[in-house]
Amino acid sequence: MAKESLSEQAYRLIRGMIVRLELTPGAVVREDELQEQLEIGRTPIREALQRLARDQFLVVIPRRGMIVSTIEIAELSTLSRTVRCTLGMRARHCRSLEANAQSFG
Repeated sequence: MAKESLSEQAYRLIRGMIVRLELTPGAVVREDELQEQLEIGRTPIREALQRLARDQFLVVIPRRGMIVSTIEIAELSTLSRTVRCTLGMRARHCRSLEANAQSFG
């Protein structure tokens, strides 16, 4: 298994902070604070923040910095339905695999 790069690690950690609302919607994102908190250097943090902006977790405000994107209730509802549907399909697939394995065992 490939080792996770510092940029990928920073992305995963910061995204987690956003999802868990440790970085709240509308909050200003400070690179220096993230560097200190995550103990990761400037370049990987910047790369992660740029990726998070592309993925719409952050909003870039020219000459001001970045803020955490707001979450609309309608988006949460859609996301929730998508997750439930996906988990349901995966559960059915796992049960099918288990049943096939038992029939061969």
